[in-house]
Amino acid sequence: MNANPPIPCATPRMRRRLLSILAATLFLAAIPILVLRLARPAPPIEVQRDALTLENGQWHRHGDPSPFSGMLNEYYETGILRARSRILRGVPDGISEGWYPDGRLQIREHFQAGVSHGPRHKWHPNGRLLSEATIVQGRIEGVFRRYHEDGSLAEEIPMRAGLPEGWARSFYPSGFVMAEASLRDGQVLERHDWKDEEHRVQSLDATQKIPPRNL
Repeated sequence: MNANPPIPCATPRMRRRLLSILAATLFLAAIPILVLRLARPAPPIEVQRDALTLENGQWHRHGDPSPFSGMLNEYYETGILRARSRILRGVPDGISEGWYPDGRLQIREHFQAGVSHGPRHKWHPNGRLLSEATIVQGRIEGVFRRYHEDGSLAEEIPMRAGLPEGWARSFYPSGFVMAEASLRDGQVLERHDWKDEEHRVQSLDATQKIPPRNL
């Protein structure tokens, strides 16, 4: 005698119900993938410089009255990328970079609503840092530094609202001080000069206290 109970055959109604459950399961599983695809931002439009026109301080595509938003690219005749800037509603907004003809980075600067705002770095053709500064709404704030091609410090100037303010120094490649000046509102109040290997001081700290102005 067979002890196993007979397996009931699925009725059409049961098969329809199983298919509905399977379809619903597959649909729910696909929702996260669909949401991620829809949420993924489209890549920005990239155009070359000659495809845009500057009108009243805003970049426009030829014949388009709306300000351009996307990536503005410029190239050397060799095809090497020369400059690349993010444009938002017609003005630079985001990172802007430039390269030497050999492809080495020359400058990286940040913009906000068309105005330089954030760190700015420049490099020598040999790849070493040329200068570094922090820009606040188009004006340098803090200590501006420039470097010799060998990487040694060449100059440092405390800045406030885009004007030299405090003790500024220039250096020989040897590290010795070339000149030192006290400045206020961009005007030289006092200056000293030295020959190479005559005078050495420590580099200014980026948080150096700048004397308050006489209001």
